[in-house]
Amino acid sequence: MSSRSARVRRSRSIRATVGLACLGVLALVVSGCSSDEEPGDAPDSGSASAPAGKWSDWMSFDSSSVLGANDESFLLSTSSGRPAIHTRRGELVAELPPVLDATFSPRVQVTPGRIIAQLDDDAGTVAAFDWSGKKVWDLDPGTIDECAPGPYFSIRPSESMTQNISAGARVLLNYQEQYADDGIVADIPDQCYDGSRADYSDATHVLALDPDTGKERWRVKERVDEQVDGTSVDPTGRFLDRVVSSRGYPALVRTEIATGKSSAASVDPLAVGGDSALGSRYTIDHLGDDVFYLSPYDTEGSGEPAPVRVTKWRDVDAPPDPDAATGTDTEVLDPLPHGACQMSTRASESGFVYCLLPPGNGPDWRYSGGLVATPGTDAITPRTAPKDLKPWSLEAPQELKDVDAEDESLLFLGPDPVIARPGQAPLIVVPSGKNTAVAVDLTTGDEVWRSPDLGKVDPTTAAYVAQPTSVPTIGEVVVAHGEKLVGLDATTGEVAWSETVDGGVQMITHSNGVLAVKDSSGTARVRVVEGA
Repeated sequence: MSSRSARVRRSRSIRATVGLACLGVLALVVSGCSSDEEPGDAPDSGSASAPAGKWSDWMSFDSSSVLGANDESFLLSTSSGRPAIHTRRGELVAELPPVLDATFSPRVQVTPGRIIAQLDDDAGTVAAFDWSGKKVWDLDPGTIDECAPGPYFSIRPSESMTQNISAGARVLLNYQEQYADDGIVADIPDQCYDGSRADYSDATHVLALDPDTGKERWRVKERVDEQVDGTSVDPTGRFLDRVVSSRGYPALVRTEIATGKSSAASVDPLAVGGDSALGSRYTIDHLGDDVFYLSPYDTEGSGEPAPVRVTKWRDVDAPPDPDAATGTDTEVLDPLPHGACQMSTRASESGFVYCLLPPGNGPDWRYSGGLVATPGTDAITPRTAPKDLKPWSLEAPQELKDVDAEDESLLFLGPDPVIARPGQAPLIVVPSGKNTAVAVDLTTGDEVWRSPDLGKVDPTTAAYVAQPTSVPTIGEVVVAHGEKLVGLDATTGEVAWSETVDGGVQMITHSNGVLAVKDSSGTARVRVVEGA
């Protein structure tokens, strides 16, 4: 594997912990399986439909993850680093070239017609394949911009929890500067810095491509002496947000992904992080609407984060306002309480954007959750966001306090625990006390159903995860419980089926009707919904 594979982006620990579940590293699957309300105001529930499928038999593969699926096929990662395309019957179609690894998953995105991957070659080539494995187009990142070295471009994570992106979406290539010891951006050609500061060149920081053709749709440029931090797709999938600092003064910059149109809002660094924040770098968390959590950091550590509300977005191409003072486009809000769920927003495959913070991240052993945005009527993007999020709180199972887990987030957070309900508020499923799983109204936290007792588990000795995972094409939520894998009816919580998993479940993942479970031995098997 090349040295490019080892590069990882800075992230705060809470986002790194949740990110494993969020990006849907669909690592798989089961060994030794044997059969054994009053909702709140209902937001638009999107395109949810009645389930019509049935489960296939389990299929075994040399694989560690499912990277995406369309209606005919699914894509698996392999131990060789070469993603493999299979029909939904499990037949091998083709193997792709080796792909670069990101922090939590290979750099791959899929649409109904394309598989886009960043290859593990000297150039970091971005290539698109059809679902037969035929290459359709490719791009050498070294040809994008002479002032933005090709090795520092990478595919952005998609707007949903898996590598699936919606039809018509853009493939985003993001440039991340690498700094030398003298503070100058590494590997930038000298001619990009020639002359006075006023003559410094612009460099491409984001390039948007059509996934079907590879044609450029838009690009964003910043001056080579400007510092760009925190680039991320907001939870609604509509915007690419970042902090651009010029001479130590930051501005929030937002680009509409569909059009490439950018807007900016100046930020007062002294109001965000005090005197130490001037010249800092920043990470961003999205809190809904035009509110962002900015966290300054430098080589000495992190400064005090602050929630910032944008009061005015300015067209970045418009002439500057000579009367506008630095920071007048934003206001700093009161800090969020420790463990506020807005710090952990995620998007479900059904299009709902929500926050869910597991117990242990706040002052009490409780969940904190809420609905951030609802899907549009025709597609996942654009979405509509509520004006204010009022998170609810729910007691968490006390028996999980003593669990010895490699990744504690996997005890509670499934890759997609949200159940869409036509005409009603969505539900979210979490593990609860007395060996049960509970579904609560995502807008209010009110209990709608509770599963039967799934049996006593000793979480200190069993490989324990829960990871409630909604499978809408069959109308079930799949939950791990010790050495059991259980399918619950998504409407009532009753047990639809239960199987034993030798050694316990390590991870459950799902994409477009493809379910995968990884057991403690690393054995990988896949099951798909047929006839949906």
